[in-house]
Amino acid sequence: PDVYEPGDLTRSLCAPWQYDFRDCGCFYWAASKPDVTSSSNGSVPQMNFLREDRTPVPDLDTDARDAASPRGVRTALEFTYPGLITNWNVLPVVLNDREDDSKGIPAPSSVVPLDRPTVIERLKKLAKVEHALCVEYLFAHYSLDAPMRLPATPSDVTRKVYAAAQEVFAVAVDEMRHLRGVNEALG
Repeated sequence: PDVYEPGDLTRSLCAPWQYDFRDCGCFYWAASKPDVTSSSNGSVPQMNFLREDRTPVPDLDTDARDAASPRGVRTALEFTYPGLITNWNVLPVVLNDREDDSKGIPAPSSVVPLDRPTVIERLKKLAKVEHALCVEYLFAHYSLDAPMRLPATPSDVTRKVYAAAQEVFAVAVDEMRHLRGVNEALG
């Protein structure tokens, strides 16, 4: 044709920032998209990465050629769109074309969340600590009696004192940010 219609140039490309690659029929993937992987130990050489049943089951060519479904059995074996969003955490990391399940799914934390009054009480205590740290680091910074700006030809000692003062001041600023964060959380 004389003119390309909107979308013609990118019709066969995938957008890796979208989750809708489940039914993607494209020919090129710009990022690492593990459609087909092998099991972690390599015993099953070809598995569908998006399979809902996470046991190592071979991805067979016959899955794609089921006469009862225009898309094949493979689509029925995969997570649905809502399933992908809900169960993203069960999809393993793929390294060297193998599913890496060495870490497994972590057990839920046994730590009981704090209630609101306890959090507020602890933040108030931490705010006092942060304030004290700000004062201490600022005192240390100004105790070094370093120049505000490094002279054009500083001595070795002046350079070292200036560098130390800058480091201590940077820590003081970080503590000020922590204090501000606590105050904003309490606000």
